Amino acid sequence: MFNFIARDSSQNNVTLEYIRNFEEIRGISFPDVLVDFYMNHNKAVLEDVSFSVHNLEFTVEFIIPLQHGNVCVEKILSFNENNEYISKTLIPLAEDTDGEDFYWDSASGKVYYISMENVENPVPICDSVEQFFEILNKSCEFNNLNIGTIMK
Repeated sequence: MFNFIARDSSQNNVTLEYIRNFEEIRGISFPDVLVDFYMNHNKAVLEDVSFSVHNLEFTVEFIIPLQHGNVCVEKILSFNENNEYISKTLIPLAEDTDGEDFYWDSASGKVYYISMENVENPVPICDSVEQFFEILNKSCEFNNLNIGTIMK
């Protein structure tokens, strides 16, 4: 299901109880695919994942873990709330190689890319977390296909 994962870090997974508590406190409901990811692959190392949308190139370095580590959903949300420049419905989802973030909108379900230099103009990526993960999976398949084609 998550072909874009290179290596898991199972000691940092999150329990369903923790996720449900987080959802209740935040007044949100994570999509099932994200709950599955946090419970089974929180802090996983990703394959090289690159894709383009709207003629813009993106490279995802990691899916932001819900908890654990210096960069996690909890800490980013706390930082964003203190600065009040990103909507409270936007939940950090992934980070690119430049340190910019992809966000899941808990109100609409859509995924956006937001550059801190241009917060006012989020770039729509796709309509759901499921589609975002599909894009990452296809990126890995495409990269592996290209490597295989080149090696023949």
